[in-house]
This record gives sequence, structure tokens and C-alpha cells, in this order.
Amino acid sequence: MEAFFFDKKLITNNPSVRTLPFYNPTRFFILGLDDPQALPAFLQAPMRPLPQGALQPYDFAHRVQQFDHITAPARG
Repeated sequence: MEAFFFDKKLITNNPSVRTLPFYNPTRFFILGLDDPQALPAFLQAPMRPLPQGALQPYDFAHRVQQFDHITAPARG
């Protein structure tokens, strides 16, 4: 998530990133799946921008709001 919030590319060995709703091969390089010879081109290529609001569900303020809706159980 840090890579997205800082608008950086991510090099990972985790192929499950392909299942993320905002996966884009211009932002992710997957070691073991992507061609290692393509790494320099990946690093130099421009990134596609994320869709508007894509990070909103992961934003800290949004997560805090989720806790505001939880009510404490009654004590008695």
C-alpha cells in the first residue's frame, strides 16, 4: 500500500498482487513471472494513474471512520 500512497512502482515476488482491483503492469513488476530483462524498461516507463478514489478505502481516515460506527457492547 505504501507504494500506491507514495505513487511509486513496486517490485515484488508476490504474484497475488495481480488479483488486486488496482493492479496494473505499469505499476507492478513480479519477480519470477515477469521477464527479468524487462526490468529496466519497467522502471523507465511511465505509470498509468490510479482511478479516482481507488485508494480511499485504504486511507487511514477512512479506516478510523469504520471504527466510529462500531458500538461497544452493553455492560451489565
